[in-house]
Amino acid sequence: MVQGGRVIWTMVESELAKNTEIVSAAVKEEEPQKALTSFMSVKKGLPAGKYRVQLMMGEDQLAAQDFDVKAESKNESAILKGLKSLKQD
Repeated sequence: MVQGGRVIWTMVESELAKNTEIVSAAVKEEEPQKALTSFMSVKKGLPAGKYRVQLMMGEDQLAAQDFDVKAESKNESAILKGLKSLKQD
């Protein structure tokens, strides 16, 4: 179904950045499939903001889902500080 495709997770807008790809992964099709599951794991959460996950085939977007991450933790400032230091490297 989606051989040669990829899944892209994007930080659309946050205190840290706008329209920044967080991670992408190639879709490997070993058997025909009717559904695709993708997840991203982070150790300390994501900064509050707007995000998007996209399923791409070449330059064509097959599907996309926008979602929001709300600030819930007092650790958010530490996470932002860590991400900012990574951005500077």
